[in-house]
Amino acid sequence: MKTRVQIFRETYYVNESKQVVTCKLRFRIDVPWISENRPYIESDTFGKILKSVNIKHQSSYEVIGVAYCSPEDSFDLETGKRIAKSRAENYIYRMAERYWMALIDYYDKLISEFYGYRNGCVWQANREEDRLLTLIGKIPKQE
Repeated sequence: MKTRVQIFRETYYVNESKQVVTCKLRFRIDVPWISENRPYIESDTFGKILKSVNIKHQSSYEVIGVAYCSPEDSFDLETGKRIAKSRAENYIYRMAERYWMALIDYYDKLISEFYGYRNGCVWQANREEDRLLTLIGKIPKQE
């Protein structure tokens, strides 16, 4: 399934004495219609949309996932890396979900507004058709 999330940097920090592994991921969310070549949403509007879900509009983001080894377990670096990365990726996709929902809400409001304009045009066209038929004598004038 497409997410349009691109993780492009992965860094690990290990503290073996505390049995902690930290994974730092840098990523971007590729919104195809927001670019310099195709600015379908102005950058400041896009920033306001994202601000509504507490996301700052920027070119890339960074998240951190941390894995702590339980005192009952033995420390394993690879397992710690997998757990830390999974936590960081979970945060990325939860953030991306909020990102996409903000855009969906924005477009839902626009579409609702567009339907209102369309319905107004249909009503006005029907009114004009009735007026025209009255003017040419096809239907009696309503009082």
